[in-house]
Amino acid sequence: MLIFKQKYVFLGLAAIVLIIISSLSFSGENKVLQNKPVFKIELSAYGLGYQVDVNGAAAIREFTAANQTTVNLVVNQWMHPEQSEFKFVILPPERGGEFMPNAFIKVALLIEDEDNSEVRYRLPLLMFDSKQLKAETEMSESLAAGQYRLADDNQVVAGSGDITLEEISKTAETRYEGAMRYKRQVRIPNSLPLWAFFNSDTLPDYYEMNDEDYEAAIKDLFVEYKKVQDALAANDVDSIMPMYAERNREGDAAFYYEKGGLEKLLRDGMQNSIDDPDWTLDDRKPSGVGITLEDNHKLVSLKIGNDSNAIGFTNSNDSYKSYPMMFRRENGKGILTR
Repeated sequence: MLIFKQKYVFLGLAAIVLIIISSLSFSGENKVLQNKPVFKIELSAYGLGYQVDVNGAAAIREFTAANQTTVNLVVNQWMHPEQSEFKFVILPPERGGEFMPNAFIKVALLIEDEDNSEVRYRLPLLMFDSKQLKAETEMSESLAAGQYRLADDNQVVAGSGDITLEEISKTAETRYEGAMRYKRQVRIPNSLPLWAFFNSDTLPDYYEMNDEDYEAAIKDLFVEYKKVQDALAANDVDSIMPMYAERNREGDAAFYYEKGGLEKLLRDGMQNSIDDPDWTLDDRKPSGVGITLEDNHKLVSLKIGNDSNAIGFTNSNDSYKSYPMMFRRENGKGILTR
């Protein structure tokens, strides 16, 4: 979502058949996808603003017409174990204006293996070239719709396989005049668990609220943020670790940490910021933050004006070290999940 408002049992032969089928299904591409797959967004862009989503959660945002950018981002924490949706929204330099003739954005899905650094497959999912807009072939460099498999030597082969790419859909982005939205569904069965946010309550459209309701929603969300801010101010990191239980547990699974690995990183990072005299905790108030609702309407967070996380520390050079806090709702209860 673009933000323009702050505001079990078979015996005998049957069991043998199942074992054989299972063994076959974990050969070839599934040996990678069912081991420890690492999914990354490979992005390069120039001359346009953009937001790239995985399953309705923003992996990266850049709302101004950027100089050339190249980045790889791990997105395991957003991937579905069966089928995922990839999308980008792109913005011309000026609202209602045209795209620069040399503007582009290229988003590929990289598939790697946590246990084998030599494995890397590349699927060019969404490849936009503004020079081809008039001919309506601006996405022609994207991988064609169809079935694919991961063959030897890091080759992606068309014609068969468990990976299925659907056609790319294109719509105008209604929140910003001149912007375009492209998305596609990708079936890619893998060993990652189903993250809790997929089955969470649907959140309200905060951007359609009147000012009074919007401000009330901010204050309601800020209660949880203030717990973290107050604990950091009191040098009491231990008291807030239970809040991060789901976030840390799912993070360990997504990034293949040992149990408790992400909690240790978070705890150590927070404590180092508290202990370092060069860093000062910002004193945030509800009036200084706005709501960011992810496009899936399952996840919400509070951000400050430059799309930075609301809770963080600043040093004398105005560098900002922050801690993301993204909530979902289950049976009406807010849960810190990312």
